[in-house]
Order: sequence, then C-alpha cells, then structure tokens
Amino acid sequence: MLFAQEVVFPPVQRCFVLPPLGRETLSFHLYQANIFEKKQAYYLDLEETRLTVNISFPVAKAGRVYLYLPFIYTGGGVMDGAIDGFHRLFGLPDGGRGQVPYGRNTYLLFARDLARRGPLVGEPEVFFSYGGYFKIILGGKIPLKNDGFRSGRSRVFLGGSLEGKAGSLYFKSTLGLAVAAGKSSFFTSRMEARWRRLDFGLLVRTSPYTAGDLSHAAVAAFAAVRIYRGVKIGMVEDMAPYDTSADFTLYLSVDLSTGGN
Repeated sequence: MLFAQEVVFPPVQRCFVLPPLGRETLSFHLYQANIFEKKQAYYLDLEETRLTVNISFPVAKAGRVYLYLPFIYTGGGVMDGAIDGFHRLFGLPDGGRGQVPYGRNTYLLFARDLARRGPLVGEPEVFFSYGGYFKIILGGKIPLKNDGFRSGRSRVFLGGSLEGKAGSLYFKSTLGLAVAAGKSSFFTSRMEARWRRLDFGLLVRTSPYTAGDLSHAAVAAFAAVRIYRGVKIGMVEDMAPYDTSADFTLYLSVDLSTGGN
C-alpha cells in the first residue's frame, strides 16, 4: 500500500479522488479534515471526520477490483485553534478564521443551511485496474441521496497509472478524467513517491464547476510516515485559492492485509 485516499473533499465537492489502487486487501483510513472558507456562494466552517473501509481482490492474471466505502461525521472539531495559531506564528493570512468562534459547525451553500452532524454513509466508489507497471483504470462513484454532503450524482472514471523505481525511491504518476452523468467533468492527476518510511506527493485537479467561487482548480501537497508495518500517519495541505476542498487534513491508515507494501 502506498497511499490512502489522501485528499478528503468536504461536503460541497463530493467528487472522488483516485485512490492508490495498491495490493492491500483490507485497510482502514481515518481522516480529520478542517475547512474554513467564506465566499459569496457559500460559507463553510466545520470539520469532517471520515472513516473509509477499503477492500480489494484480484481478478484474472493482472486485474484487480477495489471497493471504497466511506462513513462521515461533521461537526465543529478541534483543529481551529491550532491552525489559527500556526498562521499567526508565521504571519500567514487566516482568511478571517481568527475573528469567529472556534469549533463552529456552519455549512451555508447558496443561502441554504445544510449543517448536520451525521453520521452518514458516503458515496461508495468502485474501481478496476489492469496491467503491471502501467495500469489502465476504470471506475465509478455510486450515487446516494443529494443532501449537500453527498452529490446524488453518478460519476465514471477513465485513466491510467505509471510506476517505477530508482534505487530506494519508488514513484508513481496517475492521470485520469472523471465525468458526472453528462453534467460536469474534471481531470485529476497525482504524482507520488516513497523513500524508505516517507511517502510524499502532489495532487492537481480541475474543478467540475465552470464559473464562480467553486471553479478553482485544487492543488494539494501530502506527506506521510510509516510508524509500523502497515500503519502510517500523514497530512494534506491544500493550496489557495480554495474551492471547498479541505484546508488541512490529518489521517491515519491501517493495512490489515499481508499484500500491502
């Protein structure tokens, strides 16, 4: 296993980000994502806790099927003070975070108050990959009720990945196109590497929206360290301008299979 589903998109943009598609057969990934963003179209101040159960199994000689099932809980969280303190320490802009109470659960989208705590089942994702160092990838998101936290919209994915090794450095690049039920589409790419106990990389994607506050491309850097075989902790930092993706995410991944790497 190289990476979990590192970048968590809180409620507005419930678009999948291509999972790692490694060799793990059963793994769990726990995310705590903080978001604070105020625009004309939306006002978000909340944290999302997400647990994903990831299952995969081989088919044919070089194929593999993957199922990603998320469980979601939203609330005020506990990360606001630490993030605001970090911004003040290094003189970084806070976007107004320090001028409102910490720990709020506010989710206003187009004048609709969608704040809720859950827990709820997120939209599952299913993928199929085929190949060796180069893989062809097909996938899709199974739609559930559209309630702001779930899109209610099916989505299909077509892409590929290329991986290799140079000495002790393992690297992988993934590129693909996702299309939602004839209404929107976006490109997603991820460059990632592993060196000894350290994982790191960069994700870049376009937005499924074409105009307004929601149309920014998303760029995120991520890193993780293995603390034990099959166990790692990591973080994701999203780069401004934001389009409702998480400002900052912490995650813990536990691989219970013997096939993870």
